[in-house]
Amino acid sequence: MSDNPDEIIVHAVDKCDICGESLQDISPERHIIRQVVDIPEVKVKIIEHRAEVKKCPKCRRKNTGKFPDGITNSVRYGGKVKAVSVYLTQYQMIPFK
Repeated sequence: MSDNPDEIIVHAVDKCDICGESLQDISPERHIIRQVVDIPEVKVKIIEHRAEVKKCPKCRRKNTGKFPDGITNSVRYGGKVKAVSVYLTQYQMIPFK
Protein backbone atom coordinates (compact mmCIF):
# COMPACT_ATOMS: atom_id res chain seq x y z
CA MET A 1 0.00 0.00 0.00
CA SER A 2 1.14 3.50 -0.77
CA ASP A 3 1.64 6.00 2.05
CA ASN A 4 0.96 8.85 -0.36
CA PRO A 5 -1.98 8.07 -2.68
CA ASP A 6 -2.74 10.47 -5.54
CA GLU A 7 -6.46 10.57 -4.75
CA ILE A 8 -8.49 9.76 -1.66
CA ILE A 9 -12.23 9.06 -1.87
CA VAL A 10 -14.08 8.91 1.44
CA HIS A 11 -17.19 6.72 1.53
CA ALA A 12 -19.19 8.41 4.28
CA VAL A 13 -21.80 6.82 6.53
CA ASP A 14 -24.80 9.20 6.72
CA LYS A 15 -27.22 7.14 8.80
CA CYS A 16 -27.40 4.03 10.95
CA ASP A 17 -28.15 0.85 9.00
CA ILE A 18 -30.52 -0.43 11.72
CA CYS A 19 -32.44 2.52 13.19
CA GLY A 20 -31.84 5.20 10.53
CA GLU A 21 -30.38 7.74 13.02
CA SER A 22 -28.29 10.47 11.35
CA LEU A 23 -24.51 10.00 11.72
CA GLN A 24 -23.48 13.10 9.75
CA ASP A 25 -22.18 14.97 12.83
CA ILE A 26 -20.38 11.93 14.31
CA SER A 27 -16.61 11.62 13.78
CA PRO A 28 -15.46 8.26 12.43
CA GLU A 29 -13.71 5.90 14.88
CA ARG A 30 -11.41 4.67 12.10
CA HIS A 31 -11.23 4.05 8.36
CA ILE A 32 -10.94 0.76 6.50
CA ILE A 33 -8.54 1.41 3.64
CA ARG A 34 -8.43 -0.28 0.24
CA GLN A 35 -6.28 0.95 -2.63
CA VAL A 36 -6.53 0.55 -6.39
CA VAL A 37 -3.33 0.81 -8.44
CA ASP A 38 -3.99 1.74 -12.05
CA ILE A 39 -2.30 3.33 -15.04
CA PRO A 40 -3.31 6.94 -15.77
CA GLU A 41 -5.24 7.73 -18.93
CA VAL A 42 -3.00 7.96 -21.97
CA LYS A 43 -3.43 11.06 -24.11
CA VAL A 44 -2.20 11.28 -27.67
CA LYS A 45 0.22 14.14 -28.31
CA ILE A 46 0.09 15.53 -31.85
CA ILE A 47 3.02 17.63 -33.01
CA GLU A 48 2.51 19.65 -36.17
CA HIS A 49 5.55 20.57 -38.23
CA ARG A 50 5.24 23.60 -40.51
CA ALA A 51 7.82 24.39 -43.16
CA GLU A 52 7.78 28.01 -44.19
CA VAL A 53 7.73 28.95 -47.85
CA LYS A 54 9.21 32.36 -48.63
CA LYS A 55 9.90 34.15 -51.87
CA CYS A 56 13.21 35.99 -52.20
CA PRO A 57 12.54 39.68 -52.94
CA LYS A 58 15.70 39.89 -55.04
CA CYS A 59 15.72 36.78 -57.29
CA ARG A 60 12.05 35.72 -56.77
CA ARG A 61 13.02 32.10 -55.90
CA LYS A 62 10.68 30.23 -53.52
CA ASN A 63 12.61 28.86 -50.53
CA THR A 64 11.16 26.16 -48.27
CA GLY A 65 12.06 25.30 -44.68
CA LYS A 66 13.52 21.83 -44.08
CA PHE A 67 11.60 19.21 -42.09
CA PRO A 68 13.50 17.05 -39.58
CA ASP A 69 14.74 13.63 -40.76
CA GLY A 70 11.95 11.08 -40.91
CA ILE A 71 9.16 13.64 -41.36
CA THR A 72 8.37 12.75 -44.97
CA ASN A 73 4.56 12.26 -45.11
CA SER A 74 1.57 14.37 -44.11
CA VAL A 75 0.86 12.09 -41.11
CA ARG A 76 3.05 9.47 -39.42
CA TYR A 77 3.22 7.53 -36.18
CA GLY A 78 5.92 8.38 -33.69
CA GLY A 79 8.42 5.97 -32.17
CA LYS A 80 6.40 5.36 -28.99
CA VAL A 81 3.27 4.35 -30.94
CA LYS A 82 5.40 1.95 -33.00
CA ALA A 83 6.98 0.49 -29.85
CA VAL A 84 3.59 -0.13 -28.20
CA SER A 85 2.30 -1.72 -31.42
CA VAL A 86 5.23 -4.14 -31.55
CA TYR A 87 4.83 -4.96 -27.85
CA LEU A 88 1.10 -5.70 -28.20
CA THR A 89 1.42 -7.85 -31.34
CA GLN A 90 4.66 -9.71 -30.58
CA TYR A 91 4.71 -10.10 -26.79
CA GLN A 92 1.01 -10.01 -25.90
CA MET A 93 0.04 -11.82 -29.13
CA ILE A 94 -2.84 -9.43 -29.89
CA PRO A 95 -3.75 -9.83 -33.58
CA PHE A 96 -3.78 -6.86 -35.96
CA LYS A 97 -7.48 -7.33 -36.69
